[in-house]
Amino acid sequence: MDRLISELNAVIKNRDSELTIQRKNNYVFINGEEEEKRKLFNIFLSQEIETNQLSLDKYSNYFTSCDLNRLSTLILKFHNKYNISMNDFSAISFVLHIAVLVERISSGSTLPDSDKQIDENDFNDRMAALLSRLLEKEFHVSIPSGELLYIRRLYNGSLGKKVKYEEAYLPEIVDESLAQVNQMYGIDFSSDLQFKDSLTMHLSGLYLRGTSGRYLTNPLVGEMKSKFPFIYNISVYASSFFQEKLSIYFPDDEIAYIALHFLSASKTLSMGKKKRVLVVCPYGLASQRIIEDKLSKTRNFSVEIVQFVSVLEFSVSAIPEIDLIITSEELSRKTKLPTFQYNSFLTDNDIVEIERIFDRQMREPTVFDTFFKKELFFSQLKFNNREEVIRFLCSELVEKNYCETDYCQQVLERENLSSTSYGNFFAIPHAIKRCAKKNVVSVCCLEKAIDWGGKKVKLVFLLSLKEER
Repeated sequence: MDRLISELNAVIKNRDSELTIQRKNNYVFINGEEEEKRKLFNIFLSQEIETNQLSLDKYSNYFTSCDLNRLSTLILKFHNKYNISMNDFSAISFVLHIAVLVERISSGSTLPDSDKQIDENDFNDRMAALLSRLLEKEFHVSIPSGELLYIRRLYNGSLGKKVKYEEAYLPEIVDESLAQVNQMYGIDFSSDLQFKDSLTMHLSGLYLRGTSGRYLTNPLVGEMKSKFPFIYNISVYASSFFQEKLSIYFPDDEIAYIALHFLSASKTLSMGKKKRVLVVCPYGLASQRIIEDKLSKTRNFSVEIVQFVSVLEFSVSAIPEIDLIITSEELSRKTKLPTFQYNSFLTDNDIVEIERIFDRQMREPTVFDTFFKKELFFSQLKFNNREEVIRFLCSELVEKNYCETDYCQQVLERENLSSTSYGNFFAIPHAIKRCAKKNVVSVCCLEKAIDWGGKKVKLVFLLSLKEER
């Protein structure tokens, strides 16, 4: 029995660190009020959703006071009538939470009454009031004020509800997060306005779920991590920023939903293929427009023209951070930056040559030459858990002057946000921010696989990345 209780509490801890099942004198009990007891039931229902996904049939034995299929049909018709849209997993979660509510009321256990009033002018409040009347009629229960506010919180978490604070602040948070992502990973998502709007709307609902401690489950977490580890890591980084700014904490399930937004946006980007150029052009605006049009036709690269300058301006101006200088004139000023000179007008052949220069830049030096060092390869080592591996690799990095002494703590903090194991027996631990002295990857092959956030891991790549890319 003690082992079973321990396993159940391990599941609960992932959702709520303070809520536990206890055993005393051969009695098993939950020490708390009705809201805590109901929260525990909802945790295990959410766990079931992850396993059974879109089927409600597996849950019917939980309930004796309401027919789950009848309740589901009732709620779906109600939502259809008022044009309420939820994804399948949100809808199932909503139905199960209402089923718990009906079941507990029928057994005489209700949430305490509340003095808070329902605002009939607010859509979510009005839907909560209408649904509660429908439930009272169909299931012959009386729904007190505390339960009515509970239904309102369900709608707020599922549909989102904008308030003045969020309207003013969430778009700013999204903009700041994308700027941080661009600085960290060199990928600019900020020009995708549709992505920004959808992410802002998602954060609105997430903020309300976070303040009420009621999160969505996501059956795609494992698949997102294994198939799109880079996008998922970007999403963890952005999520850590959201959690700090909104003062909420949310689990991997919610991070995976954020990852879906980033994945959708990434399809429109040429990730890792963006090149910055400076164009030296003495012929004025009309010629500049022709050059812009030509450079926009590069097939494998996204070219950003950082600046147009005249020959005289180039001779005295500071040169920004760029990948290539493109000029139609002989330049007297010498620079170590690669330079491409064309005659009068850019031609299709010139564009091909410029792409070849970019290709050579992408190949030199190789990633292996840049990031992997013989002194940081460790083979057939024995460790009991992931923290031991991380502490060992970080100590090696510190000893060899790749990182500061606090780097290990920063890697562990990132690991606590979301496991860096992505399936297939490997993990890629790293710090949230680029804060190392030098870019390097430390590699450790374990003699025996260890548990790493629920997955077996035998090969570990610990990243050390400095702020300057």
